[in-house]
This record gives sequence, C-alpha cells and structure tokens, in this order.
Amino acid sequence: MINYKINRLTHRATVGFYDDDNPTYDQNDNPIPSFTILKTVWYGTYKLTTTQRLTIAGNDRTINKMIAVRHEEALKANQIIKLEDDKTYQIKEIDVDEAINGFDVITLVDYERRD
Repeated sequence: MINYKINRLTHRATVGFYDDDNPTYDQNDNPIPSFTILKTVWYGTYKLTTTQRLTIAGNDRTINKMIAVRHEEALKANQIIKLEDDKTYQIKEIDVDEAINGFDVITLVDYERRD
C-alpha cells in the first residue's frame, strides 16, 4: 500500500485467541474466557473512499472497520484482534503489501463468541 506514513501508526492492538481452558470467573462464579495474546502491533486508521463503500454495499459484504499495519507475516485471516477501545474484532481479510516498507490493510468484522 503506497502513501501511508509510518507516523500514522499511533494505536496498539493485540492479536490472540480466547482460552476456554483457563477462564477467569466473575462475582457469580460464571467462567469468563481469558484473552491470550499472541502478538502486539501498531496500527493506524484507514478510511474507504465513497466509491469503495458503494462497491462493498453492492457486493453484500460486511466491513466494520479497516486498519493499516506494518507488514506482518504472523497476522492471518480469522484471527481475533483487540483494538485500543477494548472492542474485539475478527480479521476478515488482509490486503498484503510485501514491499520492504509495506503496509497491510486489514478488514475487520465484529467478533461474536459462539459458546
């Protein structure tokens, strides 16, 4: 991805998974799965153009948020990512740029746990 400045990566995100084997418990002794962190990355916000938004709306795709990160091989589709606002998303798609100073655009959708 060209024309994204590194100084725009001002937010931290954690990539990981929910660990059902080692839950924490709330005040009523209900298990709460703990979030196990695999990787921490810097990210910046990424906005779609009006044309891109209209194209996505016409293709019946759901996108909740897009972020830009420095190219990272460890990031994969369907991983869980927690942003600074403590909201949890699932990585839907990664637009990879393998250039030396490349940035990947990551498409996120809301993560809903299924128990």
